[in-house]
Amino acid sequence: MFSLIAWVIASASTSRDPSIKLTAQPICGTCLSPPMPFSVRMVLMASHPLLFVIPTTSYQSLLGAPVYPPRPQRIVVFDRYIQYRSVAPKTVSHSRWERIFMHSGKDAVRSFVESVDVYRDDTADPTFLSADEVDTLQGRLLRDQIVRLRESSPYYSATLLDIDLPDQMSRHWLEQLPFTRKDDYQAAPERFRLHLESSNPYDRTWGLVHTTGTTTGEPTPFYDTGHDMLAYWQMLLRTCKIAGMTPDDVSVSVMPVPAMSHNAFISSRDACSVLNSPYIAAFVGTPQPEFPIHRRTDYALRLIERNQATVIWGIASYVRHLVMRGQELGTDMSSIRLVWALGEACPVPMREDLRERLASLGAAHDAIRINNGLGFTEMRGTFVECLELNGCHNPSPDLFIWEVVDEDSGRQVPDGSTGSLALTHLNRRGTALVRYLTGDTVAMTRESCVNCGRSGERILPQHESIYAARVSDWVKFKGVLLHPAPILAALAALTALTQYQVILSKSDTSDPYSMDRLVVRVAESTGDDDLRGRLQADVRQAVHAACEIRPDVEWVPASAIYDPDVSIKARRFLDERPHQEHGVT
Repeated sequence: MFSLIAWVIASASTSRDPSIKLTAQPICGTCLSPPMPFSVRMVLMASHPLLFVIPTTSYQSLLGAPVYPPRPQRIVVFDRYIQYRSVAPKTVSHSRWERIFMHSGKDAVRSFVESVDVYRDDTADPTFLSADEVDTLQGRLLRDQIVRLRESSPYYSATLLDIDLPDQMSRHWLEQLPFTRKDDYQAAPERFRLHLESSNPYDRTWGLVHTTGTTTGEPTPFYDTGHDMLAYWQMLLRTCKIAGMTPDDVSVSVMPVPAMSHNAFISSRDACSVLNSPYIAAFVGTPQPEFPIHRRTDYALRLIERNQATVIWGIASYVRHLVMRGQELGTDMSSIRLVWALGEACPVPMREDLRERLASLGAAHDAIRINNGLGFTEMRGTFVECLELNGCHNPSPDLFIWEVVDEDSGRQVPDGSTGSLALTHLNRRGTALVRYLTGDTVAMTRESCVNCGRSGERILPQHESIYAARVSDWVKFKGVLLHPAPILAALAALTALTQYQVILSKSDTSDPYSMDRLVVRVAESTGDDDLRGRLQADVRQAVHAACEIRPDVEWVPASAIYDPDVSIKARRFLDERPHQEHGVT
């Protein structure tokens, strides 16, 4: 083993590009977190490309196959960031991606999986089971998890103690249980942490503490054990598999470095790590004067150009800001083929806008994929598209059951119907949740995907290609219930808008009882008055078509709507009215 690692280090040292950094860290049950970040962080801070070589012991999953397949023989040295060597040189071109993904289908997807050894080794991947087999597997794992919660969960033990457990269980068994709400979890997060009496070091070793509630600003601890970290890494590998990444890809992450722990920043790094794919963190975000490590958008663009990145990871609105700035600078982005536009909705018009802008910077238009998932800290990952707008797949049906429910009755709604999304963990040892309401309304199916053949839960697009709507976003406007999703989707379709924001306010801001007012703030345009007038008319017409309300239009500087140095995400919808006047009852 160590002779192989020494050979890799020697080979890397003679590479034509000395800026390539390599780390070889063992992964074990008693030190999952410390070894990897220690060497990795030093490289990430310097924005060097990073290649992971991970010798590891095999950890058996409940399916009987390695959760984290040992790959000491997969020793690779990247040369010029694009080509890699194992026994012989190998390259991947855009034409291959066009064949696989622009003309995709079950056979092409299977062929792709077999062509990448880290995916081929994942023989336990349950997404390629039939729908009935996935249901059976989830029922068995659910029973095991409920037994575990009875014995070890301070919160669920009392609730589950007197409930009969049949030998054969399914997701429908969950309908007799109450929901767990965010308020329940945030009020007493330690009660959701399992206390296992186990001699297995993977059960006793705690991983990193993450936070949820980044939307509300209320951090809540979410605990991982060594067991959970292995499951998490395997899920990320499957996420990359569904999206079509390979070890040949070079990723630049423009996920922001925020004040609170942000799962997207961590998981983009870890996804590339488990894939053995080079990864560079741009370290963008709101500057902190005491520790000036944050970097500007222009620097991130130079990283993409210099390293010929093929993949960008980022918050959707920031990625668009990045590409628009790239157009101003004339950045070469010809190598980009995949964009992870995460953290918020990325509807069809926004995807097409991104694709056109990237193509103007040299990228192959028809080979660019914009992948928009639906992710949660409580999931430690994201649902992922196999093909744009074909639905978002649960990458690991052996880790979660997802329900779409009617909150009033507690029952699951039929496939394809809209309801509230609820999460139940199937194989966790740290924080574990049952029927946890995420706060989103979605439509979902369990039918096998016609594109890739995978089974398991798949969230379907709605509201003009948006995957989810926040339950809490419903507001009353002039006595009528209003949701921002259709309005924002209509505005996103206006490609002439560079930045926009919808604001609910009062016609007289000094009078809380005055009439409601809907305002669309639009970034100032350098065009002539006629163009400005047409754009204003288009905005008014689009909003009226979406909600039968004619808005006022205000022109403001683009930075007043979205400043990436101030906010992680663009805030597209603001309700500035007094709270008591518009609460939904």
